[in-house]
Amino acid sequence: MLLLRSEEQELRIVLLGLDNAGKTTLLKSLASEEVSTITPTQGFNIKSVHSHGFKLNVWDIGGQRGPSDSLFTVHS
Repeated sequence: MLLLRSEEQELRIVLLGLDNAGKTTLLKSLASEEVSTITPTQGFNIKSVHSHGFKLNVWDIGGQRGPSDSLFTVHS
């Protein structure tokens, strides 16, 4: 008897990195989108990509410095 999964497994992925590191390019490549023109991400992008039985929920966090930097600052 062959059993098939009826549901996709869901994975949540956050892309973090320096400015111009290629986070958005990677996300667009995963989504099979055109990558010839990429502009700097303001804030964040969220995309769901279905691949090989997985649903990937990918958060692309912009690398620009700004008020959100305080989220990643460690206070001693």
